[in-house]
Amino acid sequence: RTEEALLESEKRYRLLFESTREAIIIVGPDGRILSANPASAAILSYESPEELVGMSANELYLNKEQRKAIIAELLEKDYIENCEITFVKKDGTPVYVIVSSVVRRDEEGNILRLEGFIKDITERKRSEEELAKERNLLRTLIDNLPDYIFVKDTESRFIINNVAHARVLGVKAPEEVVGKTDFDYFPQELAEQYYADEQELIRSGQPLINRVESTIDQEGRKQWLLTSKVPLYDNNGSVVGL
Repeated sequence: RTEEALLESEKRYRLLFESTREAIIIVGPDGRILSANPASAAILSYESPEELVGMSANELYLNKEQRKAIIAELLEKDYIENCEITFVKKDGTPVYVIVSSVVRRDEEGNILRLEGFIKDITERKRSEEELAKERNLLRTLIDNLPDYIFVKDTESRFIINNVAHARVLGVKAPEEVVGKTDFDYFPQELAEQYYADEQELIRSGQPLINRVESTIDQEGRKQWLLTSKVPLYDNNGSVVGL
């Protein structure tokens, strides 16, 4: 009965090993791959898992120094979780993955094998890189435009500010105004007017376009502005700022 139970357990493990979408690679104490599942071959663009067997696991890493650091941490803790790594496919192109790994040892503490569980995050990584490029482009644009540009939350607190507007507020860097309001920089009467306009915009969702209004700079000089403020929406259509 024990033998039958073990055999059944092995069958279930093999079925899971072969059918899971998560790549699984087993590495021996010498650093060579003992076994790999079909998902591993698919992620790394090998024709079959058997191609990976016998390879040095070091060949999978784009950055060999990164591998040294990861292996050192793994051998110290006997496990790592959600470690972001860049592997290379069979044709040499990079693939971004998240790896969780565990060390299996015998009763004497000798390493039997390393088990790695791998998820392909290449598409997510590329999306993040594209978003980062867009953010950098937007940041460059707003910081180099002479117009005063800012974003506020629903409480009329600054969350983004550009260089031109920071200069008017009398601060050195746009980041200094984050979390603050017009009440921190303008006379009470002006700040109350700005706040009332913005709260009505947030309540109604109606933009304020090309309004001529006055302001006072940090040296007390009066200026005239042509101001437009528009609501900022989230994915659910709710106003989350301006």
